[in-house]
Amino acid sequence: VFSGHYVTGGVTSGYLRQLEQNRSDAAKARRERLLSSLRDEAENQGELFGAA
Repeated sequence: VFSGHYVTGGVTSGYLRQLEQNRSDAAKARRERLLSSLRDEAENQGELFGAA
């Protein structure tokens, strides 16, 4: 049975809240949009410099 006490220490409600937000579907969607944008930008840069 889990008592709510983490043996590693430092696991606060704020940490758990941040972890939940970082792992949420909305956060994943934001990361995917950013990665897609970066990929597009990299492809465009390659086209500009003839490396595509």
